[in-house]
Amino acid sequence: MAVRRWISVGWLVGAACVAGLGLWLGQYLAVVVAISWGTVEIALQIRSARSIYRFLGGFGHLMSLYGKNDAASHRILDSRIQELVIGGRLSHEQNAWLERLRALVELRSLLFGKNLADRKNALGSLFIYSHQPFWKDTPEMLSVMEQVSMSLVTEASTHVADLYWRLLDIASSDWGELTIQARGLYQEMFNKPFVKAQAQEVIGKLTDQMQRDGGLPFVILNTVKMDRTVTAQSMMRRLVENGETMDDEIRTTLYWCAELVRFQSPEESGFDDALKTLYHVCLIAPDQAEWLEIDSPYFPQLETLNEMAREGFLFKESLVDSLLSLWAGYDQFSGIFQALLIKLLGVNNKIYDRRDIWARVWEHSRDGLNREYLWLAEGNIAYAQGNWSLAQECFETALGLSPKLSQAMLNRLFTAARLKDSRRHRAVVEALTQDDPKTLYSIADSFLLLGDEAGAEPYYEALKRCIGWESKVDYYRSSFCLDHGLVPLAVKFGERSLLSEPHNMAARFHLSQCYSSAGDVEGALSALAEISSPPEWMHFYRFTLQRDTGRLGEAKETLLRVPKGALSEQDLEAAVEFARSQKDLSLLRHLKRQS
Repeated sequence: MAVRRWISVGWLVGAACVAGLGLWLGQYLAVVVAISWGTVEIALQIRSARSIYRFLGGFGHLMSLYGKNDAASHRILDSRIQELVIGGRLSHEQNAWLERLRALVELRSLLFGKNLADRKNALGSLFIYSHQPFWKDTPEMLSVMEQVSMSLVTEASTHVADLYWRLLDIASSDWGELTIQARGLYQEMFNKPFVKAQAQEVIGKLTDQMQRDGGLPFVILNTVKMDRTVTAQSMMRRLVENGETMDDEIRTTLYWCAELVRFQSPEESGFDDALKTLYHVCLIAPDQAEWLEIDSPYFPQLETLNEMAREGFLFKESLVDSLLSLWAGYDQFSGIFQALLIKLLGVNNKIYDRRDIWARVWEHSRDGLNREYLWLAEGNIAYAQGNWSLAQECFETALGLSPKLSQAMLNRLFTAARLKDSRRHRAVVEALTQDDPKTLYSIADSFLLLGDEAGAEPYYEALKRCIGWESKVDYYRSSFCLDHGLVPLAVKFGERSLLSEPHNMAARFHLSQCYSSAGDVEGALSALAEISSPPEWMHFYRFTLQRDTGRLGEAKETLLRVPKGALSEQDLEAAVEFARSQKDLSLLRHLKRQS
């Protein structure tokens, strides 16, 4: 529009010059031609002005809708633009103006997280780089993550990169109010005024990163940067579960970026939960890993857990290398990499804010990273395999690297007890600070392994005086004895536990297991009989007792009461084998419905 105005002005100036020259020279024909020429040009401008005026009326309405910046206005604005474009009565210049307005509308909608229930908008919004987040994780976004794929991620990266280039074009050109709005949007995103040369560099770098490796590194890092960690975690988990094709190192690194950035400390409540967070704990908080202690609820899985832990500690080294490598290509996300390295390496220094500094820190700490925990895991594996002497050597080595490593200090109690080394055991006991429940019950339990029940008693009595432990001590030591093959003691303390808490279902079930291990299956069934409303998982245990005591009719009835989905695959196979041995077709049909 500006170019056309200047051309028209040039024509009018030219006509005036010709008319003036004609009057001076007395060439009146030239004067008439010049005046006619100017008159025609003025008429054309008036006609054009009317057309522009009509368009500017629409322009004002559209910009008014744009200024409201709400969902309803956006819908009306988009509908109005569609009508104007489809109408086909606009000039090329007017169509270009509308297309640029549409790009600004879409870019701003993505910035403010409008219509996140739409998959295209949801993914596109995660590619918008901004100095601050304008929206948080939403249920709609998490729902969209259920359908995410690499092809959709790549498509979104290309589309948003194109919107950024359109923003640069509008802000750099003369489109009147659109240019003003584009520059305002740029400043809103980057918190700096629009300067063309700087903006070209910023947008060029961003769009290059957006489309690198299918857009995955950028979208995950950007999502984390905007504090949408739940969305980032959901996206990476879904992509990994779906087996999407991507570079293995990038996939692994980004997966753990999303996982660890929001992981604080373990909150396991059972074996399955411990497995879910095992690598997380090994990477960030091994000092909080309860399953690295021999005297823990997970002792029956000690070898399995510690073999996995060993893999986790070894993986940590390659993860740090991968993070530093990724940081080299995405330096504007340095805050994320710095936070992760602080967690992984346990180094927190304000001057460590650049990649080259962290690379030097890593070179100095690489050789000693988690070596004490690797020795601890090796000792636990040796202990689980019955190699007490090797386990003791491993624990001593771990303590040589980290003299205050609590798990190794406590685990030494049990190697000394297994080796029947009373002198060493006493020395370890005296070296421990005995002011917390964990130390008290570990010392007491180790005395039981040593065969010194009297030596354990003072520590159990002290434990009973700890808040929350008043009624738990007998149940706990019975569980320890059962796990470590001290079955007579397990029965003794299990019965004591039930006397103090006769309505405790867990204590009654545990006593049933103690009787079963002692060969008293009748006692085991009797203990279960007192449980009025047993949970579904207890049916199969009851069935095995009935089957093994020859109560086949009762065993069949128990299986028929098992609800659908209550049996694991392994338990279902055992139940089907029993039904076949009894040639019971009705029971087989019932079990078939279970699968």
